[in-house]
Amino acid sequence: MSAPSTAGRDHGSLSVRTATLDDLAIVIELRLALLAEHSGSPLYGRLREDVRERAAGSIVPN
Repeated sequence: MSAPSTAGRDHGSLSVRTATLDDLAIVIELRLALLAEHSGSPLYGRLREDVRERAAGSIVPN
């Protein structure tokens, strides 16, 4: 079962929309920030030197 779509819904001062390719750079930055928050983890604490390029390459447009 998939979650109901929130695209275009108004949540007070918060508006939710579907990300586009124009959002790719910020999505990558958010993913990397999340990994940095878990830098103490044995799994995420030792990221590859090319983590930024790999993060960008893992987002494939449909």
